[in-house]
Amino acid sequence: MSDLLPCPFCGESVEIMDYTGKPANCFLLLHRCRVIGPIRIEAYSLSTVQAAWNTRADTLKDAMIEVLAEWVDEYKYPEEVKMTVEVLAQAESEARKRMEVTDGR
Repeated sequence: MSDLLPCPFCGESVEIMDYTGKPANCFLLLHRCRVIGPIRIEAYSLSTVQAAWNTRADTLKDAMIEVLAEWVDEYKYPEEVKMTVEVLAQAESEARKRMEVTDGR
């Protein structure tokens, strides 16, 4: 399980718990990030959980950049307005919603 990258937001290392052979019958990664909050990834395959963890930061970052670019294009936020924590939080929320739709959740 050393193939897991540290959390890109808080830098902590993470672990995957093996619940195969138990009622849950899955692999579970649950990380309580100090920066963005809890992250949960669950799948029947260890490699699926590892891949999802190691790529989620880039996917979220790309989705946030897309949302922010659309907002600037639509003039929801004038260019002279600095990107505040609130605006970035809104972009992250919108990006997560879009990712859920594309993931079929």
